[in-house]
Amino acid sequence: MYNFHKIKVFILVTLSALLLAFPVFSIAAPFSEKHAFCSDEVNWYTNTNYINQKIYNKCMKNADILIASHEKFVQEFKSDWDKRQLEFAIKWSQDAAEKKAKREEDDKRKKLMREQEIKKYDDLFDEFN
Repeated sequence: MYNFHKIKVFILVTLSALLLAFPVFSIAAPFSEKHAFCSDEVNWYTNTNYINQKIYNKCMKNADILIASHEKFVQEFKSDWDKRQLEFAIKWSQDAAEKKAKREEDDKRKKLMREQEIKKYDDLFDEFN
């Protein structure tokens, strides 16, 4: 009976460990991505090889977290960019509509002024006829 209890506990602990470790494996980046990301991080700095190697090693230790935060930043930036582009397009179309309306109003005003001036000269010439 006691051995059966040990086996149950062992199985439970093993399965629990696997279930807890599985999500970590799912967010872990492959080595090639870690290497590329950390190489890019080192390229931002122009230090000695020793300092660059320390930066690279520190990056490789935290690569999964850094890559996840970078991807989150990029995703947020893209969504903000798309939102700003949409707002800009709406504002631009509103400005274009306002400019068109103002231009049409100015054209009507100029046309009316020309007609009034023509009428004024016609009235002057009618006096002489």
